Amino acid sequence: MGLPFSIIEHCKVKTDDFFLAFLPIDVDYLQEGRLDELVSQTGFLIWRAQTTINYRGVCAKEVSPRFDPNIVGSWLNECQSSHVICQSHHSSYQPDNLIDCQTRQIISVQSLETRPTYIALSYVWGKSNKQAANIDAESVLPATAVPVIEDTLEVAVSLGYRYVWIDKYCVDQRDGRKKHEQIMHMDSIYSNAALTIVAAAGEDESHGLPGVGKDRKGKKAPFQHDNFSVSWVPPSPRREILGSRWATRGWTFQEAVLSPRCLVFTQYQMYFECRTACCYESLNINIQKAPNDILPWLFEFMKPRLFVGDQGNEPGQHHPHTTKRDRFMAYVECAEKYSRRTLSYDEDSLNAFAGMIKRFEATDRLPVRHIWGVPFFDPRDDTSPSDIVDYVGFLMAGLSWWHDGEQREPRRRKGFPSWSWTGWEGGITWPRAVHDFEIQAPADYTLASIQLSFEDGSTRSIPDVRDNRPGADKLGQYPKALLVQTVAVPGKFLSMQRGLICILDKAATWRPSKPGVEESKVVQNVQSGAYKALRLGSLGDAGFVLVVKKRKGSFYRVGILELRKEYLAVEELHRLKFQTFKLK
Repeated sequence: MGLPFSIIEHCKVKTDDFFLAFLPIDVDYLQEGRLDELVSQTGFLIWRAQTTINYRGVCAKEVSPRFDPNIVGSWLNECQSSHVICQSHHSSYQPDNLIDCQTRQIISVQSLETRPTYIALSYVWGKSNKQAANIDAESVLPATAVPVIEDTLEVAVSLGYRYVWIDKYCVDQRDGRKKHEQIMHMDSIYSNAALTIVAAAGEDESHGLPGVGKDRKGKKAPFQHDNFSVSWVPPSPRREILGSRWATRGWTFQEAVLSPRCLVFTQYQMYFECRTACCYESLNINIQKAPNDILPWLFEFMKPRLFVGDQGNEPGQHHPHTTKRDRFMAYVECAEKYSRRTLSYDEDSLNAFAGMIKRFEATDRLPVRHIWGVPFFDPRDDTSPSDIVDYVGFLMAGLSWWHDGEQREPRRRKGFPSWSWTGWEGGITWPRAVHDFEIQAPADYTLASIQLSFEDGSTRSIPDVRDNRPGADKLGQYPKALLVQTVAVPGKFLSMQRGLICILDKAATWRPSKPGVEESKVVQNVQSGAYKALRLGSLGDAGFVLVVKKRKGSFYRVGILELRKEYLAVEELHRLKFQTFKLK
């Protein structure tokens, strides 16, 4: 239900307020997680004694059926005046165009004398995009745009902002070059916005922002008694946001994470999150007058939850004790979340994550580089050359992902290499490590063991290609062929025992990329030579073997085997000769 029980108990003692959950009598609410699930769906009641008290820590607020700009204004004022972290991300880049809310005209930013402050919109496009077909700078919005855009203009004006950025109208959809340039600067467009409005209600742009164009759902007047009152608090906005269609779309992931402030409109209420705190429209949390003994619980509850970077870091930030493992894990955890979302077009697989990639590359210390979305570290970026870093180990770790299969079966995307997670539709998972030293390649591997192969037959190291690709912002300019020097596990080392694949009699977990490829088929094909089992590296206690299939002189990913790392360090494997495999 979004409110820690420890806070509830404290508030009950301190304020005479009780949080009440009304549940069906036949529900086993004592089952683990069941109470939280039910209250998150239905909301809860607050019973408040009509007494004069010094402090109420968490108070219910009646949610008006109409949008109240004063509430949002107070959140913004607090953030902009008090939160140092929230002011830290600004680049010199400005979007090409903005919408002037006063004139409804699409204006060129270059025509403005001063740097404009603007609001951005994150939403789900509708099925028809014809409205955007003939929009240029100096064009005027249609007399009646789709509801979410009309509502966004109204919200912006009520909050005191003149300009908004909406991709449908501010990005020329017909000019491929300009469109690509804007895509490659999405990190700056959203991080420079004063506020990003998130339209999380409804299926698409036709729904609008609840409370703006149309009244919100679920208004229930409080029950008043001579000695107490009972007020209804709407369902958890976090649950509603995570269950929205907006949260399933690939493009919207980076739009929220890269924004310093997000104002989310759900069916029942607004939710505000910046890089320092979060606020519910239905709850008032009084920090200033809070007793010291409940401050830790209140601060914990107010921490941002939905849109912050993983590992406690923003993608473009680092802390003094941040390690390469921290940065690597932050990257792959963002990639995992993004991979579970959907795209209308396969070719957007890398573009829709481009803003995140740029943010991870933007730091002076510990930038995370990528090759077709696969993360690695370049030794030339290292500001601590005395550190012992297994650079090839991190690259091998970047290749050691697998499909989680939770939502849908994996499907190949055309135009992307099979060894990259961007070349597949469906959720992706990476193994975890606790320390840098747990990410390792075999001792005889070097960065020179992995090259990129060009169409003319020439090869270059990955860092060299990164420096020389045509256009620093063109993510898809890398060759798709990856030359890996490694050992292939002989077929005679593989066997089936008790339904499991074993390597030298040691059990391995099979994680297929191609649906329908079962363990027995893997063993048979490796033994026959149709498949190759290539040793990669290790993360934590696990070692990984990439299974590939040969076709027309190149090898394509079939899946990955996971087993304990010491099983790949045996003498039988060390005696094998290195071979070069072209992965596509």
